[in-house]
Amino acid sequence: MAWDRIASGAEIIEPQDTLDRAMLGPALIGESQANSFHIGVQDQETFDNNLYRLSKGVDATTTVGPGASEQDHINSPSVDLTGQYAIGRQFIELGAQVQDNIYANNSNLNNVSSTDRLTWNWGLGGVLSGQVGADYLRNLVSFVNATTYSRIVYNQTEYFTGARYEIGPHWAIYGGLLNTVFSAAGANENDSRNKAVDMGAELATGSQSSVSIDYRYTDSRYPTSLVIEGFSFDPDFREDRVRILAKRNISEKTAIDVAVGYLRRQYQGNDVIGSFSGPVWRATVSWHPTEKTQFLGITWRQLQSYLTDQTNYYRSTGVSISPVWNVTEKLVMTLTLSREDQTFIGSSINVVNEIARKDTINAQSLDLKYTPLRALIFDLSYRHEQRDSNERLRTYTDGLAMAAVKFLY
Repeated sequence: MAWDRIASGAEIIEPQDTLDRAMLGPALIGESQANSFHIGVQDQETFDNNLYRLSKGVDATTTVGPGASEQDHINSPSVDLTGQYAIGRQFIELGAQVQDNIYANNSNLNNVSSTDRLTWNWGLGGVLSGQVGADYLRNLVSFVNATTYSRIVYNQTEYFTGARYEIGPHWAIYGGLLNTVFSAAGANENDSRNKAVDMGAELATGSQSSVSIDYRYTDSRYPTSLVIEGFSFDPDFREDRVRILAKRNISEKTAIDVAVGYLRRQYQGNDVIGSFSGPVWRATVSWHPTEKTQFLGITWRQLQSYLTDQTNYYRSTGVSISPVWNVTEKLVMTLTLSREDQTFIGSSINVVNEIARKDTINAQSLDLKYTPLRALIFDLSYRHEQRDSNERLRTYTDGLAMAAVKFLY
């Protein structure tokens, strides 16, 4: 991941899901209230030395099929549009990207991916604001947990709304709704429809410090029943999560962001798979020793799943460190080192013999982003990943190199 900038003081850029962002209030492109419209043309070259995520010694032509190649070059030309239109305190934001992914060796995987978003950032009376919108994602299913190696393209659509009310100079309350529809032809066991509602309150304890509490309820439905060890069950679940969040700038150079909570997931009406309940957290420390450098340390414990295998949930516990260096105003370098332990709960048809599966992923990545002109961006990155598992066929080592050039109009 490349960072566009480092602020003059310490800052933390946290990954947030769609519903979290919708409840923050208006998010303007480039933090500007002016109307804007940009067209971007990009060409990206990717080299993957273990495209199918195969274990050492496994032959791709035997496992995947005749003519399959473990290594591949992917050329991905793309066009994207970004725009913002303002009417008073109302802002319409548009983002759309279409990318043609062409494989040099495994041409059967050729596909067109797309990332699109339309958002209305609204405000009323200076104290009430929010978002209403939709986003769409289309991409190729990865092979991290593959049992078949055919071309499967998934589609995910999200509809969201969020609102935030500033009660006074220190207090705010917020809430939102999210509806997610996921489908993948050829992998129907992962088709799903998720509905979530979130609500919370925030107390500003300083100009850049706050304490919040929020609650989220998720209802997830899968139309296809699964079979594990001869037992058929419905993987629908209900989930409750409550969190306390705290943000504080300890000094001009150091900031912390902590979210600690408790999550309970229940599969109603079946005893084949175990429900989950336990603490979850994410904590980030940012240290900004100079104007051009920043260090991020992150630790987490979350319940997660891969888009490729959504019914196979795992407990993710990990840590990462990311030094960021603004070499010049035009060149940014980011190094990320991470380790993640994944404990699977065995709720997928793909893991009949993997009920106690445990994986460890060690990854290192380096990203260079060079912007010689406002309208010209170069991006170079390399990621090395090693997955160890008590399921031998799930172990692999992968190297992924990427080079891209983008022109903006």
